[in-house]
Amino acid sequence: MRRVLLFLLACLALPAAADFPSPALLDELKARLTRPPECHPGCAAIQSLTLALGDDRWEMRLEVHAQAPVGIPVPAAEGQWWPNEIGIDDDDTSQALLRDAGGVLWLLAPAGRHRVTLTGPAPRRSQVDLPLPLTPGRVIDAGGSAWVIDGLNPDGVPQGALQLTRRQEGARDAKAQTLQPGVLPVLLKVSRTLQLGLDWTVVTRIQRLSPRGSPVSFELPLIAGEAVTTAGVEVADGKARIRLAADADQTDFSSHLAPTDRIVLTAPDDVRWTEEWRLDVAPLWHLTYEGIPVIHHQDGQGAWLPTFAPWPGESVTIAVS
Repeated sequence: MRRVLLFLLACLALPAAADFPSPALLDELKARLTRPPECHPGCAAIQSLTLALGDDRWEMRLEVHAQAPVGIPVPAAEGQWWPNEIGIDDDDTSQALLRDAGGVLWLLAPAGRHRVTLTGPAPRRSQVDLPLPLTPGRVIDAGGSAWVIDGLNPDGVPQGALQLTRRQEGARDAKAQTLQPGVLPVLLKVSRTLQLGLDWTVVTRIQRLSPRGSPVSFELPLIAGEAVTTAGVEVADGKARIRLAADADQTDFSSHLAPTDRIVLTAPDDVRWTEEWRLDVAPLWHLTYEGIPVIHHQDGQGAWLPTFAPWPGESVTIAVS
């Protein structure tokens, strides 16, 4: 009889046991397990990125600070540059890597301060666009680099993605060894319109001639006496730092030009862009030219607009009276 009573009590208890844990409790437990850390989304930062870019091998050293175990995207891109060795504090991290659907390489970093090292063969191409999905506080050139780094402010703070260009000797060696498919080199057109009236101004337009897909960063020499007036355009050592996003076709900026009796325009030797100079001159000024000839004197509407189309290194001297 006692056994029968115990069996009946057990059967009566089964529905209650089946309801534990309750759906509400399960939802709460799930929320706790999947809840991001309190520091989210700023749990990690790259304090510095040191680049040691050789002819044959690249090494990148990242100083990472993480408040909690978190994944961080590293500066790599398929088709541009991809590391074959990654380590945290000299330990192998092959088990802590993930490549997402967008081709971004992620690294699981433990909490604390760590040194991440990425190494791999140097790309066999003349130009590389290096993304910075998690922008470092400062980029340091280790020196002796075979590559020119574009996309940095004078203090080493990156403006966005970096553009790395082989120096001329290394570029010839890379072409001699192999030819890899890739995006076409960037080609731009720089049009400067000098508006000489009571006030002198310069309107500069940078247009992309090559296909979209690569960000552009370069330094454009200014005309003597030119002062940029457009906000957001950084100027250093007589050059305007120009950046064109990967999906942008053109950008413009305006400048004030100090009046003078002699203007010298010279096309740089940089083969990444071609130049066009146009002179929009009020009747109170008289101009004479010395150097390359004018390609046409009027625009499509018949307005007077002397235009020059120099080759790299060519120049014209304009006497103004």
